[in-house]
Amino acid sequence: MSVSPVDAIRAKAVVIPECGLACDVLRRSAANIRGRPLPYVVAHISEFMAQLKRDDKLKLRRLDESITYHDHCQISRRDGAQKMRASSCRISRKIFAR
Repeated sequence: MSVSPVDAIRAKAVVIPECGLACDVLRRSAANIRGRPLPYVVAHISEFMAQLKRDDKLKLRRLDESITYHDHCQISRRDGAQKMRASSCRISRKIFAR
């Protein structure tokens, strides 16, 4: 992903729906490549959804079944989003109930 189009539209955030590795690369490497801090927040889709839920902008209904959490290329372990794991599981249970 080129950072130029993101700059051109003056994005405040970039949400990466791909694997956690793409998010990690953009979050950690893009500023180094550019030689200056990124003017926007980079978030993985699971982080973004967890934030929407915390802000009460995502309405879901409960699923009373077990689910399996997949740590997207170690995004919750390596990228400091460990608290997001439980939140993502709660959100996922509700999404799949739809």
